[in-house]
Amino acid sequence: MQNANKKIGILVATFNGETFLGAQLDSLLNQTHKNILILIRDDRSTDRTCSILRSYEDNYPDKIKVVDAEQGTLGASGNFSFLLTYGINFQIEFKIDYFAFCDQDDIWDSKKLEKQLGSMISIESESKTKKSLPVLIHSDLEVVNEKAERISSSLISYQGLEISKNNFSGLLTSNLVTGCTAMFNPALAELAMPIPGDALMHDWWIAIVASAFGKIGFVDEALVKYRQHAVNTIGAKKKPSQKRSQFNKVMEILFLLRSVEISTHLYSVAEQSKVFQQRYNNELTQRLRVVLRLSSWMKTNSGLMQYLIYRLLRRINIG
Repeated sequence: MQNANKKIGILVATFNGETFLGAQLDSLLNQTHKNILILIRDDRSTDRTCSILRSYEDNYPDKIKVVDAEQGTLGASGNFSFLLTYGINFQIEFKIDYFAFCDQDDIWDSKKLEKQLGSMISIESESKTKKSLPVLIHSDLEVVNEKAERISSSLISYQGLEISKNNFSGLLTSNLVTGCTAMFNPALAELAMPIPGDALMHDWWIAIVASAFGKIGFVDEALVKYRQHAVNTIGAKKKPSQKRSQFNKVMEILFLLRSVEISTHLYSVAEQSKVFQQRYNNELTQRLRVVLRLSSWMKTNSGLMQYLIYRLLRRINIG
């Protein structure tokens, strides 16, 4: 198959991951799509992570490359950003066709790359322009505990996420792309880099760029076992039950409008939108500029104004 010749650079950022790292690396090496290069950078771990990485690199020298961590501790987002920059710089040398983010503590379905690559090729082939279309593919996840036992068959359902909001206006307020499922092409990687310091997360920034200038594809299957444990960086949060009477819903809204407080998160979202507009202003359509301006207005001292803008952005469908 032609797709089998496509080489995928898997970017793995590690930090004190000795407990689950081996199982994740094994799941990468057991992919049905075999043409891979696993690029790993450790963020100054203090446990056995580095010795585990050296062992895997020695055993699979053609599949695994551990990148030197001379830059010191970068944090999760900074670590992934470094790896992506490294991958882009050596893309020709490594002959990488696509990139994929990977966390250290999950387990990939053996057909993850195969299925996402098929979706990627399909979307790219639909492009009617000669210029490479920036494309990102992501998927659902199965939520599991420390022993890889199922908590929920679908992270999307578990967290009550709305994939229908997987557009520019929706992604400005909430990231629907779980980074450890993301595969993307070099056209998107080069457009998104460098990831600014005001970006809330590397995967969120890349998702917004894809929605503005390219396409996002969603594989409606759980292709990753998303492990929940005591030291998750983010983790899955179950959506609370929505079983309330209509009267209670109205009363809650009225109470909220009277007492809504300023959200530091939405303040950061507004700052991210402002930086995005500054970076890409000349390349944006007028509609996207308007949405970005609206989002940037959430950088306000009025909690009510933040809330109303947030709800408006969630209702419109642009991008």
